[in-house]
Amino acid sequence: MLQNGSVVNRRIILVSNLTDPEKIKPHLRDGIWVYAGKDLDKFHDFKKCLGKEMNHASPSQFREFTISNRHAFVEWSEEVHSQYGHDLTHWLSDTFSSNPYMSNLFSDFMNLAWLRSLLNEHPGKDIAFIAERNALLSVADAISSEDSDNEIYKYGFNKERIRVLYHIGHSIFSGYVSLLRLIVRYMLAHAYRIADLNNNLQNVSVIIDTYIFEDSFDKEGKFRNRYFSGLHEFLCNTGISVGIFAVFYKVPLKKLKHTFKSMYQGNIRFILIEDYLKPVDYLCSLVYPLKRLWRFERVQDFLGIRIQPLVDEGNWIKINSSNSILSLLINKLPKRIRENGASPESYINWGENQLINRAMIAGFHQYSTKTEVIGGKPFIPPPNNLNLFNTETERTFGYAPDRIITCGKELKNIFSIYDREGNYNEGPSFRHGYLRYLIDNNQIHSGDISSRRVISIFLPYSEPISKYVLASSKKAIHNAMANGWNIKIKMHPTLTKSDTVVLLKDYDMKNDSIELTNDDVESLLPETSAVLTSASSVAMEAICLGIPVVSVGMPIGLDFNMLDYLPSSMWKFAVTDDDIDSGLNEWALCHPIAVEERRDIGRKVLVDFFGEDTNESLQIYMESLKNI
Repeated sequence: MLQNGSVVNRRIILVSNLTDPEKIKPHLRDGIWVYAGKDLDKFHDFKKCLGKEMNHASPSQFREFTISNRHAFVEWSEEVHSQYGHDLTHWLSDTFSSNPYMSNLFSDFMNLAWLRSLLNEHPGKDIAFIAERNALLSVADAISSEDSDNEIYKYGFNKERIRVLYHIGHSIFSGYVSLLRLIVRYMLAHAYRIADLNNNLQNVSVIIDTYIFEDSFDKEGKFRNRYFSGLHEFLCNTGISVGIFAVFYKVPLKKLKHTFKSMYQGNIRFILIEDYLKPVDYLCSLVYPLKRLWRFERVQDFLGIRIQPLVDEGNWIKINSSNSILSLLINKLPKRIRENGASPESYINWGENQLINRAMIAGFHQYSTKTEVIGGKPFIPPPNNLNLFNTETERTFGYAPDRIITCGKELKNIFSIYDREGNYNEGPSFRHGYLRYLIDNNQIHSGDISSRRVISIFLPYSEPISKYVLASSKKAIHNAMANGWNIKIKMHPTLTKSDTVVLLKDYDMKNDSIELTNDDVESLLPETSAVLTSASSVAMEAICLGIPVVSVGMPIGLDFNMLDYLPSSMWKFAVTDDDIDSGLNEWALCHPIAVEERRDIGRKVLVDFFGEDTNESLQIYMESLKNI
């Protein structure tokens, strides 16, 4: 780079997001900046400082770069799994989870490979790299130092080292707090337990997964099943005894009494770890950090980058993960129910490939070998798609289902791209059967889109992402309201009422044209002209009904979604405020394709991605029950 007739070395600025952005201003020149983290608030702080001096690396290009290197990450992780696959704590660690919401390694690896790519593609430009991890900065320093002509500035490295120590302490403390909560649950369950628990268990032929939320039971104690509900009813009507394995999700302590009473007094057979685990199982969890410490992984380079520091740091800051502790306890459940005389023919797993899923699957494969483990994926996968499929090492070491049942031929084809040897079958879609009903019974309003004046905003499970969707869509929402459109905002069911208050507090959403709704998707979509959301299955559901979708992408982090596999005429991917505004008001609300043609497109998507909920499709789950 030339400046005043002399050669000036390129500047590489490595910054912790704990650093005041103003401190790096003296070193800013024309260049590129990368935010390698997930904190959207911090991202905006740096954007205010760097935005006028440097260009933010394109989120769309990073998205394409990550997709192109996904196979490389899978191959790398398979090598690690092959080496450490005999160790239970390896599979149940957050570090090596392949679930998208937990896989920090994948995000970190991609950011480092992206940095090296930018260094090579733009040899004359300055680059600022902002990170939230000490290991990320240290590896980025090593990458930047490969070229001796780079002039490297470092900010906040010591702060990151302190943050690592804080996270280690927090992990140990929070893990034991989580264990204490589980012990409290254990005692509460004993207070309301029924007498003939074991006799009921011995009659159970099939165990099915579900999740228990704060509102899973109404005031009268009736259970609202959001998982495998159609299959549960089908099996019961067939005369098969079914037990529901329930995992609690953010149920506050004050709600536990009502939850346990409802479970034990109802006519549904719930299977809880609190009913069958022994005190020694909980005590063994106390030494989990020591077990994990002695089994930290030594790994090979990734794409020529030495990433061992990232693995080490990831292991340390999650050394006593609450997810891992719960998973270790769940892993013991098949053993304990076997000791109580139960030998179910099948266990049907809600196949998201999370730690708790792996734990239960491995437990049955180890302690109840005659039980067939069926992985149900009757849903549209969430962002990142790393949990779309199982892998060869997961099957080899017993952490994958014996067979997987998905919905629709198209999803089965997508799974097979990564997992050619997997046993996949097409089955019912459960949650999405209402789409075919709405279409077959002409429940969607007819007429041109302009005759309907409702825009539905569906917020995702994540509070930070929900906040970003609202903040970045503010301009689009207010412009739409100025043109006479009404806005309906639906929270994700996993977000609590207090989350709702927090989310809407900071945004100008108090308007007669804005309604916060609890209506279900089945009721809301038929009234909707356009959908605004982040990556979510509801986007695909809307497209099945011919409703155009504006998908709000994140400016940082990983951002994949299943819309990539759908007709591009039905959705737009938008990152900036202006893109969202134009996508909604200039495209979705005056769509160039006629309503009936859009519905024809939607019907094809429905056929390809969602199977029918018929007795024949439900029977696919029953292949191992011929002798019952």
